[in-house]
Amino acid sequence: MYKEFFKNTFLSSFDAFMQTGRLQQTLADCVERQGKALHSGKVSTVRLCPERASRGRYFDFRSNFVPASVEFAQVSPLCTTLYKGGFRIRMWKKLV
Repeated sequence: MYKEFFKNTFLSSFDAFMQTGRLQQTLADCVERQGKALHSGKVSTVRLCPERASRGRYFDFRSNFVPASVEFAQVSPLCTTLYKGGFRIRMWKKLV
């Protein structure tokens, strides 16, 4: 298991360097926070996890992946919304 982790970590670092010309950094482990949503007031949970450099940023909502990409952006009142397959992610730019 350690060997596989080391291999993936090295490959991720290599991918990051090749794409940007400099090493990128990521989180050491997952971080989770819970609180009231800004506009709706509903309790919301956000979990940030490390990922390989080549994967890019995305949101995983109940096993539905929504990439943090302009391709999925929609203008909405007060914020930019990511929308894919019936799932909406609002206020995402604060995390990215």
